[in-house]
Amino acid sequence: MSIALAQRLANVTGSATMKVAAEADRLKRAGIQVVDFGAGEPDFPTPTHVKDAAKAAIDANFSRYTNAMGIPEFREAVCAQYKRDYGIDVSVPEVVITNGGKQALFNTALALFNPGDEVITHAPYWPTIPEQIKIAQATPVIVPTKPDDGFTVHPEKIVAAITPKTKAIIINSPCNPTGVVLPPGLRRLYGGDLALPERCLYANFVQTIDGVVAIPSIPDSNRIVSSSSTSVPGSPPQPAGRYAPSRRTSPPRPM
Repeated sequence: MSIALAQRLANVTGSATMKVAAEADRLKRAGIQVVDFGAGEPDFPTPTHVKDAAKAAIDANFSRYTNAMGIPEFREAVCAQYKRDYGIDVSVPEVVITNGGKQALFNTALALFNPGDEVITHAPYWPTIPEQIKIAQATPVIVPTKPDDGFTVHPEKIVAAITPKTKAIIINSPCNPTGVVLPPGLRRLYGGDLALPERCLYANFVQTIDGVVAIPSIPDSNRIVSSSSTSVPGSPPQPAGRYAPSRRTSPPRPM
């Protein structure tokens, strides 16, 4: 007798990126030369000083359970980075360390979205984003962008997609997979009572250009900054993400 999966999984589809990666791996094992454009992973190993630091931590017996919110020194470093890079003040209690940016977004989805909620994001998108919306039993609302327009995300089109059911707008800037950085007009989105999860994985790869927006530097709102990072630009991602809920993100209200 088989055990039925939870209904919340009924509309969730598998990762197309992982399907491509699995097929590339199958072909490589068969001796076929493949250039894999699936998962975004460099073809060189983790830098030596990163591996040495991990081994040193093990040798120092830094291997016990940590605070569920993350190692305090790590969270303090995140606060310092947001102050240094974006000029905003984030306190340690506002920072949570996760096992990659995917978990940070997953935690955010389960904490915020209810059945019947609508969550807006833009396409092309990172495949995980709409699936995490659906696993929380909310409905993704996709605002498309066009190649002949440079895949630009126009704020007015995001605003036009808002309905009374809209719970959040998920912003991915710089966008995976297009690389587009959202324009300054996005600021107008930050005045309402919406949660605004943001995925800023590639923020450190954006040069300073007049007119672009560094997402976390936008003034305080119901914003939840979520990112996955590594301390070495270009190295394979290390298993750490973080998110910093805004002070204005409210706890659930009784119905």
